[in-house]
Amino acid sequence: MTEVGNLVLNPSASDNARWTFERGTHAGRGSDANGSVPADAGFVEAEEDTEPGAHRTMTRRRAHVVHVINSIAATGGAEQQLVTNLRSFTDPELRHSLVCLYEVDPSRRDEVPSTVPVVHLYPKGVARPGPWTRARDLIRVLRDLEPDLVHCSLADAALAARFAGRRLRVPVVETLVNIANEKVKSLDNPLAWWKLRAYQVVDTTTMRLVTRFHAISGEVARSWRDTARIADERIAVIPRAVDPADLVPVGGREAARKRILGEMGWAEDTFLVVNIGREAPQKGQRYLIEAMRLVVDRIPTARALVAGTPGSLSDDLRRRLAASGLGDRMRFLGHRRDVVDLLAAADVFAFPSLFEGIGVAMLQAMAAECAVVVTGVPPMSDVVTDRESGLTVPPQDPEALAAAIVELAEDAELRARLGAAAKRVVEQGFRPDRVAAELERLYHEVLGR
Repeated sequence: MTEVGNLVLNPSASDNARWTFERGTHAGRGSDANGSVPADAGFVEAEEDTEPGAHRTMTRRRAHVVHVINSIAATGGAEQQLVTNLRSFTDPELRHSLVCLYEVDPSRRDEVPSTVPVVHLYPKGVARPGPWTRARDLIRVLRDLEPDLVHCSLADAALAARFAGRRLRVPVVETLVNIANEKVKSLDNPLAWWKLRAYQVVDTTTMRLVTRFHAISGEVARSWRDTARIADERIAVIPRAVDPADLVPVGGREAARKRILGEMGWAEDTFLVVNIGREAPQKGQRYLIEAMRLVVDRIPTARALVAGTPGSLSDDLRRRLAASGLGDRMRFLGHRRDVVDLLAAADVFAFPSLFEGIGVAMLQAMAAECAVVVTGVPPMSDVVTDRESGLTVPPQDPEALAAAIVELAEDAELRARLGAAAKRVVEQGFRPDRVAAELERLYHEVLGR
């Protein structure tokens, strides 16, 4: 029987070397090296009608779904979503394994159910290989895991999984987490246009290797359908899942707010604006800097915090902040593990993104019952109804963004009403159990079960 867990690939090992693992067991398609069926091979019993009034018991092997993703990091919408899905799957006819190419954050890994083997392909300190090497190594791993279906997410993992699925004759489901390479992606983007174009060509050319696509919003489905000419029947729209119970801070909201404000050295009467997102052109954080210059003129107690991993605009954002005159009234915190506390401490969540797949940080803020100000373009405007569950503003418009923040600062009753409505939207449309069930139905459809 092949052991499975946190696989660590030794790049210098020979092609015939066996994988080494840290946790769990896996027995491929149902038998070990001795031909016996191990306990975790995964068979279920079902009753089949043979004739009226009679039944016979039949045994069917559980289908093995292997999830492939770039990493399981402490932050990131796709990473958080996959962990939530793995915790929410309940179909007894399916079993799951997880393959991570790069980073595996210990805290995030601990959230993965113990019944799900976790495979780590390139541990910390190993140089990230090129696309062909990634595909080759993933093929080797999947040969050991023997999946019935591969579900991939994020660019590096998706490209490798496309080739691996074709080589091993295994169907591939790919999650589309953002819009296609449309013109809007070039806004405020320092990446050369030809690099964007080259990526688009490779991406669209290899998409024919994918069996079905899972789009996280109708806007994402529209974008890929129009740009990459993917047929409607190949795309299933299934939203992200957010559980409001995961957004309750330890010790309660007031304790979280007191801790955050104390850490920043800010007064208790601070009006706190929070943004969560990596420091990249997509997130529109430069417009929040410009907006806060206007906000503090009207609301002297206003302060802003931005939490997210460094990105291509990190240096530019800090230069803009230094030149803004805001001084200590706005801070870029970088990566934070206490996003739940930050959202609990916030009076307003500002989300000036130029485009999104769905906006997991926005959904989390809504689930935390925080009043949100978001860009009024799909898919944000598909989720947030202006003046009913939040406020929407035009993209790249710091004046409108500032006006919305000021309005919420001056109207506590409006903040409370919008926050409560936002939480109801998430509870009704983004429940983890419903999302998991829809994905399980998609897997069965692809497998023809």
